[in-house]
Amino acid sequence: MGKKVSEVIDNLKRQVIDAEVEIEFNRRKYKGKQERDVKKIPLWVGILALIISRRVYLLVFSANLENAPRYAHLRWATIFVEKTHRLFDAILNYSDIDASLMELFEVYQSQALDPNVNQKRLMDEWRT
Repeated sequence: MGKKVSEVIDNLKRQVIDAEVEIEFNRRKYKGKQERDVKKIPLWVGILALIISRRVYLLVFSANLENAPRYAHLRWATIFVEKTHRLFDAILNYSDIDASLMELFEVYQSQALDPNVNQKRLMDEWRT
């Protein structure tokens, strides 16, 4: 614990690395002051959240191709972060697809859709 990957990599023989990531960031300004903050999270949690976010985004996006360009990445990230706890609860309690999981999908689909129909988006140039 507390060592860099380069310090332990030579001693590993197909073993699991239990890694923790330290994220340092600036908080937004409040009353003229901006503070720095540091958060530590297990690496696998961050990777799992990214994988799930991308998969769910693709499901939501694919279910409404007519409005697909309006599912902006920044808006999606905001909605996903706000609702992640519900998704993870549903995954942990998963046995069958139930109404609460479908309800969550509908929430993602409705709230992630940008109401600004004609807004120009950064990713528009690369979409096919």
